[in-house]
Amino acid sequence: MIPDARKILPFAIAVLFCATCCDFVSAQHCPPIYESYLSEISIKHKEGKIAFQIKYSKNGGQPKKNYQAYVVAYLEKKSDSVPAAANKPILDPKVALVVKTQLIERDSKGRYGFDVELDHNEFSKKMIKHAKLGKNDRTSYGGWGRYNDKIRLAVFIPFLDDKTYSNLKGLPEDKHECNYTKERALLFQELPYSLSVHFGTVQAVKLKDGEFWIQINGDKPAKK
Repeated sequence: MIPDARKILPFAIAVLFCATCCDFVSAQHCPPIYESYLSEISIKHKEGKIAFQIKYSKNGGQPKKNYQAYVVAYLEKKSDSVPAAANKPILDPKVALVVKTQLIERDSKGRYGFDVELDHNEFSKKMIKHAKLGKNDRTSYGGWGRYNDKIRLAVFIPFLDDKTYSNLKGLPEDKHECNYTKERALLFQELPYSLSVHFGTVQAVKLKDGEFWIQINGDKPAKK
């Protein structure tokens, strides 16, 4: 018996509509990422170190247990090269120095907090070596010595599916993000501080040879 086309047609339309809707829902299975930013930043001197307390916030997308965060350092005059151009890896190792990377975990409020401590001597020596700074890159007025180039720091948080930068053990197995706008990273944010490396007499204290101290300053308007 040949089925009545008038009875089959509504059923076929319903099936087609359902399939179309299912495909759409599948493609839109999570909302886009609406917000991605550092919601809290604090900095202070602490027993020969610079101590940061940072919180990262994300709204939208899928809630993930943790991410991998980077703190990178570079000379202020190289800021235009950090992050690197879009057709290259985000971090150019010749310009940006990774000073710390760690897992950051989601708390009950949906934020990801982490602490960073940079030892004055250790960090200074690493930056001097990385940037190849020599005698011509420093000045000393009556024993008050400093390196001329200022240092900037940035926080970099890659997407979980970034095989180059999301590489620590303990990251979620589900690495999918609803990155509809094809962003290169969840976050790359420069911190609003300028660091300078000092030696000799610092804050009326004479440092030993080979010792350094880091001074902290906020951003200032351009000089006249």
